[in-house]
Amino acid sequence: MKKVQLSHRMYSMDDIKRLLEKKELVIQPKYQRRRTNWPNTAKTSLMDTIFNNYPIQPIYLREFVTTSRERRKEIIDGQQRISTIIEFINNQFDLGKNFSDSTLHGYKFSELPFEIQQDILDYELSFISIKGATESDIISIFSRLNSFTLPLNAQEKRNAIWSGQFKSLIYNLSSLYSAFWNDFKIFSDKAIARMKEAQFISEVITTIELGYNQYSSKKIDDMYKKYDDKFQNSEHYYEAFNYIMSVLGNLFENDKINKHFRRQAWFFTLFMCLFEKAYFEIGTKKKDFTHKKLNLKDIETKLETLVNKYNRNDFDEDIVLLYRQGTGSSSNRRSRHNHLKALL
Repeated sequence: MKKVQLSHRMYSMDDIKRLLEKKELVIQPKYQRRRTNWPNTAKTSLMDTIFNNYPIQPIYLREFVTTSRERRKEIIDGQQRISTIIEFINNQFDLGKNFSDSTLHGYKFSELPFEIQQDILDYELSFISIKGATESDIISIFSRLNSFTLPLNAQEKRNAIWSGQFKSLIYNLSSLYSAFWNDFKIFSDKAIARMKEAQFISEVITTIELGYNQYSSKKIDDMYKKYDDKFQNSEHYYEAFNYIMSVLGNLFENDKINKHFRRQAWFFTLFMCLFEKAYFEIGTKKKDFTHKKLNLKDIETKLETLVNKYNRNDFDEDIVLLYRQGTGSSSNRRSRHNHLKALL
């Protein structure tokens, strides 16, 4: 019995363009589902990946010989990615505001500097070619691949759906503090692989925007949707997040504080209390991002006092339970916040 053969190779966008022009490459085989039309933010995000020479997931090809003995290649996974790049090269859309280089916002391919145009054409994509496969084989192959894939969690779904300014803010901050998450053991490698740190930042900004009473997973989804095109306070939140993280970095040099406040419930609560102390009340509509300088020594002393009391056998059991619970419901978060806020 003849077996399906797999091989790997790289194609530049110039190569792909020529294959399409010669009709040796088919983007959408007749048995594939119709492609959805990506929004400009998603298309721009893909072009930004190429602009920065970051890798893209492999494209899957089916290679075969027609009855007229002509060699053909069909893209069976990755049609939207290839179509988007070709559309950009053909000047069918311009770069949106979520492109990392703001000087190129609104540019079409032909308006880019020649060197950047050439870099895009030279960009190589990874292809996995499948030979000797029938249409039935292809369906079977992808059903098996998907069967070994973990179901996406809420944050991974947001990452897959959205590509705009709000998402860019979340993931830029997530990447910026990758060393912090690791050094202070805030998130494990496994948790980061499932985007738990991005989930944390999403929760922080959503809660600051809407307040504890309005917080829910759906509200986070709504934030990604509402601010996909433009998030007016993006720069303010970026700077504010950096300031609070710098304060936390100093506080976490204290091993006693680090040991307790690196836990999820403690860390979230401390971040929010520090933010409110430095900026404005959580959930308020009037947001003044002018920060007040925090007294680190005073905060450190008060946090140490809390940790020392917490470790005593006679400490209030209700408070102990409050901090032992997970990040939990909005009411639990609000209760922890009020307790720590009063201490600080």
